Amino acid sequence: MAAGMSAVEFFDGFAWAVPTVFAGSLGECLFHKGDMFHDSRRGYERWEEALKHLQFSLTVKSLGIGIGSGTFRDNWNCEVVVEIADHRRRHYRERITTQGRLYTLLWKGDLEVLENTDSPPVPLTLMDLPALSEAAVSCIRARIGIGMKHPNIWLMPLDRTNEVASAKYEATKAVLTRGFNIVEKTFTLEDLGMNLFVVPTMRYAGFAVDQSETVKVANALKEALYFPSRNRKSVEDKFRLEAHGYLLSAEAERRALDSTGLQAAPLSYQ
Repeated sequence: MAAGMSAVEFFDGFAWAVPTVFAGSLGECLFHKGDMFHDSRRGYERWEEALKHLQFSLTVKSLGIGIGSGTFRDNWNCEVVVEIADHRRRHYRERITTQGRLYTLLWKGDLEVLENTDSPPVPLTLMDLPALSEAAVSCIRARIGIGMKHPNIWLMPLDRTNEVASAKYEATKAVLTRGFNIVEKTFTLEDLGMNLFVVPTMRYAGFAVDQSETVKVANALKEALYFPSRNRKSVEDKFRLEAHGYLLSAEAERRALDSTGLQAAPLSYQ
């Protein structure tokens, strides 16, 4: 970290510097009045030093009409007014644009997207993920759990802009770490050969557990992920592990818990 730079954490995958404090805004594609972004992480050093490294900054001035219902897709085309500061030319200009164009600027780094007449395409989010392919599963097995005698692999979607996904990840990691010797690895969709237009914050978290009895791993995962309703009207246990991810067991070369795989996951990540 550069001298004088505060302890700011950033999301990877964006051309501009996007601190992790903007997780909620990214997750909803909804930026707010006063939000400020810089085209370099050096912008978070002391301002006198930061100006030596910045070309552009952007500040959200106001929100326009048509604010959506809170979902990423609903907010994508909602109006927002921004001010662009060109520090090298000492020039400031305001533009009326959209939340989606602002998101795309942060992601891709092209200022012209703010003024394009065509709306940029809406990327897939965690809620839109398809099931994993056999090729992706094979890739996972080849990259995690190597050297284990009984590798059980748990794979779950992770997007740090999604509070539910983040909480499930933290709970899962805590339970598995407490009960087993594990190896953890994070995969991008590109790592898995999944050619999808997806938000840059999307990952899969993989945990390899060396355990001969897969049922023990499954029970630990249930402990981490199951929160029964306080107002249950039935004693029937309706927990479905496959609604939260994939468990690839040590007993089989490949085992998804049902044919729908991660297509069921969005039901548990809202």
